[in-house]
Amino acid sequence: MEGKTFRTPSEAARAVVSALRPGVSPQRNGWTFWTITETGQPLQTVRHTYR
Repeated sequence: MEGKTFRTPSEAARAVVSALRPGVSPQRNGWTFWTITETGQPLQTVRHTYR
């Protein structure tokens, strides 16, 4: 997936799940799927910052 960009966190999460686990439903909420490396918190915790 190097070099790809995604419009939303959910779109990126679906792409990762599809690539790594093709037998699993890729439907994901990217805001809860991804975590912030420094804190370990879900991306959701900073969502209000980017609206």
